[in-house]
Amino acid sequence: MAQIGASSLISFMDSSSNYRTCNHLSPPDYPSFALPYSHSNTINPRRSTPSATIISPQPSFGRERLSKKKPRSGNLRIPQDVPTIFKINKALSKITKSGKYSTALSHFNELQFKDIELDLYTFNIAINCYCCANQVGFGFSLLGSIFKRGYTPNVVTLTTLLNRLIAQDKAGEALSLLNKLQLQDIELNLYSFNIAINCYCCVNRVGFGFSLLGNIFKRGYTPCVVTFTSLLNGLIVHDKTVEAVEFFEKIVKKGEFKPDVSRYGSFINRLCKMGNKGAAISFLRIAEDGGLKPNTTIYSMIIDRLCKDGMVDDGVNFLVEMNSKGIRANVITYSSLIDSLCKHGKWKEATGMLREMVDSGISPNVCTTTVLVSALCKQGKTKKAEELLEGMMARGVDPDTITYSALMNGYCLQGLMDEAMRLFNAMVDRGIHPNNYC
Repeated sequence: MAQIGASSLISFMDSSSNYRTCNHLSPPDYPSFALPYSHSNTINPRRSTPSATIISPQPSFGRERLSKKKPRSGNLRIPQDVPTIFKINKALSKITKSGKYSTALSHFNELQFKDIELDLYTFNIAINCYCCANQVGFGFSLLGSIFKRGYTPNVVTLTTLLNRLIAQDKAGEALSLLNKLQLQDIELNLYSFNIAINCYCCVNRVGFGFSLLGNIFKRGYTPCVVTFTSLLNGLIVHDKTVEAVEFFEKIVKKGEFKPDVSRYGSFINRLCKMGNKGAAISFLRIAEDGGLKPNTTIYSMIIDRLCKDGMVDDGVNFLVEMNSKGIRANVITYSSLIDSLCKHGKWKEATGMLREMVDSGISPNVCTTTVLVSALCKQGKTKKAEELLEGMMARGVDPDTITYSALMNGYCLQGLMDEAMRLFNAMVDRGIHPNNYC
């Protein structure tokens, strides 16, 4: 292996004039690591003539020159007795951490032209740079170079490439990579298994994800919150809510899964958006039995779903339950209930809910006002809607375009065009710009 001293390393990394002019090629489409991309042969130009030169990322990343006067990334002070490859990796790592991926890759390419023997850590740094520069194809070509040099990719290599594929919504390619690496007897850790489980769930192969859960236990790992979250999300997204409820209940009762409020709240939110209020309520009860206390947001999501499905009485019961548990409702909770009560013609209850809201110290916002105005106008009570609007304005609630549009629409439906025009002029005078519906 070629040996260079600390001063030579610094001098080499500071001299940008010796860089070769690189051809700019478009990244390859994830070549197989068993058959490396042709430009990976440039590791040792003495052994073979490359068909294409390894390149640095696109020039938009910049090419920062390293100065000897002001120590920067790559200008290191390391004891002379430290191995040279350690000095190289230390310099490249420092440059990478500063976000100068183009500079790090330029140094990496120059090291290969110098015929310096690089180790797995060096290749991992270069792969990370390519992935961060959104050129994951070149990262895969370096994976082929790793195998060609006789190294075995480790967890860092694997997770760097997998994370980039997941970020690009390419779960299929990530699974293909995982399968190939397992055939190479590469040891996977819990983090790698979590990525694989998430990939299987993304491509609607949740069953394979659960099979990997068994492998996690067999290898002596303990599944974490991320593991269970991926599986539950996979079941919910692919409309396997019965299995999701059963699995959630099982792991919560055993104490294996203790999610925070935001995490299991995301399950409830997803179920509510899918219209599955029954499963959402089951998740709530299981979480409560497991000692997980819900918050206002979780209750508000369930109440909103119940109201949208016409179950306003059940929504009101959940509000009573919230108050009994000391969970304070917010303006969103009350707005959902008021809207539903108005739509069902329960004006007395809606007025009482508004009064309760104000008495609780919760000020109605423009959404609450718009809900009431729209509901009243649909019932033909435009004068009462305008009185309500004026009362809200006196409380400091400023109406928006949607509020005025609802009221003008009510007057138009009754044929009162002069009243509608009056409101339009009043809206413009307040500096509110009309939209296509005004």
